[in-house]
Amino acid sequence: MIREALFADLTEFYIKPHEPETGQTVRLFFRAGKNDDLRVCIHPLTALPQEDIEMARSDRAGDDEIFAWYEVSIEMPGEPLWYYFTVSAGEEFCCYSRGGVVDNTESAAGQPFVLIPGFYTPGWAKGAVCYQIMVDRFRNGDLSNDVRGDEYTYLGKPCGAHKCWDDLPGNEDYRDFYGGDLQGVIDKLDYLKHLGVDVIYFNPLFESPSSHKYDTQDYEHIDPHFGSDELFAHLVEQMHQRGMRVILDGVFNHCGSFNHWLGVETEDEDGAYLNPDSPYRDYFLFTDESAWPRNDSYMKWWDNKTLPKLNYGSEKLRAKILEIAAKWVSPPYSADGWRLDVAADLGMSAEMNHSFWKEFRAAVRKANPDALIIAEHYEDPAPWLGGDEWDSLMNYQAFFDPVSLFFTGMEKHADRWEPDRYRNGYAFALSLLGAGSRLPGPSVEVALNQLSNHDHTRFLTRTNHTEGRLVNRGAAAANDRVSKPVLRAAALFQMAWTGMPGIYYGDEAGVAGWTDPDNRRTYPWGWEDMDLIHFHQLLTYFRHTHPAMMGGSVKILGAGEGWFVFGRFTDDEQVIAAFTVECHQIAEEGLLIPVWQTGAKKDTAFRRILMTDSNSFSLADVMHQQHDGMIRVDMPETGALLLESTEYHFPPAI
Repeated sequence: MIREALFADLTEFYIKPHEPETGQTVRLFFRAGKNDDLRVCIHPLTALPQEDIEMARSDRAGDDEIFAWYEVSIEMPGEPLWYYFTVSAGEEFCCYSRGGVVDNTESAAGQPFVLIPGFYTPGWAKGAVCYQIMVDRFRNGDLSNDVRGDEYTYLGKPCGAHKCWDDLPGNEDYRDFYGGDLQGVIDKLDYLKHLGVDVIYFNPLFESPSSHKYDTQDYEHIDPHFGSDELFAHLVEQMHQRGMRVILDGVFNHCGSFNHWLGVETEDEDGAYLNPDSPYRDYFLFTDESAWPRNDSYMKWWDNKTLPKLNYGSEKLRAKILEIAAKWVSPPYSADGWRLDVAADLGMSAEMNHSFWKEFRAAVRKANPDALIIAEHYEDPAPWLGGDEWDSLMNYQAFFDPVSLFFTGMEKHADRWEPDRYRNGYAFALSLLGAGSRLPGPSVEVALNQLSNHDHTRFLTRTNHTEGRLVNRGAAAANDRVSKPVLRAAALFQMAWTGMPGIYYGDEAGVAGWTDPDNRRTYPWGWEDMDLIHFHQLLTYFRHTHPAMMGGSVKILGAGEGWFVFGRFTDDEQVIAAFTVECHQIAEEGLLIPVWQTGAKKDTAFRRILMTDSNSFSLADVMHQQHDGMIRVDMPETGALLLESTEYHFPPAI
């Protein structure tokens, strides 16, 4: 059998309907070589009897020159169905799992496919381009609401108000303000729309004394230094009119010590810090019942006294948080979803955590059935992705980390250089497939795939292969020896890969920075790298105009030392993305790509639509003709290519 021809995934092209309900008839498809005489079966691991269910040859292939299709119909059970495929031809046998072709059932069972009845993610989020904004650092659109330097103290020191927008963050950045606000975002919505942004994910907007606002003082109102509740509703309305969506940051594991529920700094009479009979007493856990008033024994997240951990053993607290969660996704605010901060940390036990997120999903989806729920989580997300808690997550294990290591060799905080992972296409492929197999299909389609964010060193700085942070390297070093060509290549990978690509504000304009707080520099209005912005505009344009890039299947077509290539494809279109990182051999010899594996017909040509190298980028058309299902492309030593399938008739050879 031709093993490279074997393929199935969890997209709508291989499962119909691909987000089935209990009791629905589901058609599962499998692809194989046209001339292979195979017995193809699905092997259920759960929900159905654990025995092979043979698939029949399908007429779906029609006059396909290369592939045969197999299909089987099942009734969707009322519980998750985990399965893999078995394929045999005489004495030859293999299995097919989320990780591809494997030789034994044990390996296949370790990375199975899964269908979860009733689990759907919003259509608007599938493949959408997301843009993350820390409002204080994006744009100042209203000087009247700026923080005054003497307005209040934070951790014993007065808050600072920067008079110069271009000042760099200091080590105590949490008490420094630049004046960015919601009016500034409204003023730049057309810029973001032209950039190709579909969704804005806002870092916390609710009232808080810090600049990062992960210490919520009042969940009921937008911070007055950002604007008003009414202005936020207007912003959402303006975005919806432009076809854009809004994701809010929900910090529900902990609140801030300024919050009137506790009132450490404000010493609210009804706050649980002063008053043991406070109506909010059971919102928190205290270890010393004899320490009132000013009871400092409240449980703190990571022992940070400004971040009191919330007690989800309190039914009253749970009800209040659910009320807040529903409020902001309902009219008149009508946000489109939540990103959940440190979501796995919430509660005092795994049981408490899971029970609350089930309630949270039910409340949010009741208020807004099309709302998206994305969690911050760094470990295995599978326990939360059963269709009744989170939709997906910030995709660290299956995107952020492996992309950083392949293209830069740097751990995401720039704390560690990992030479064994740098340029290692084999390890890159294994990480993408292995960690990715822990996400159900609906979760993959909306996973937030970022190169940078507010918690880690910006990608551009990681391209200098330097370990360090602001405190020991200084701000200037974050810009030393950076490689915009590597950033361009990684951005092309991000926009071509499956999921929801997320741009961290300013990355598209050339902003660098070490990990928190240096990664929270202001957007460089008037100092933007316009070439880099134009490059991102091209990437989002190509993504939006190619269905294969938005929601097609993905197949890795090759990987090696310093190079990587994959295809995206639907029944009607194929797109190829190829990458090199300091790969002198490929630059000299070219790269041979098996485009036949994407379903390209024999007479399909491939047009290069975008190329980036160590100098610049190019839109020059270069046509590639197939020879025995392969094309050979010229690659830069460091860079990337994007190719699209096309009908083109080459002149006959003379």
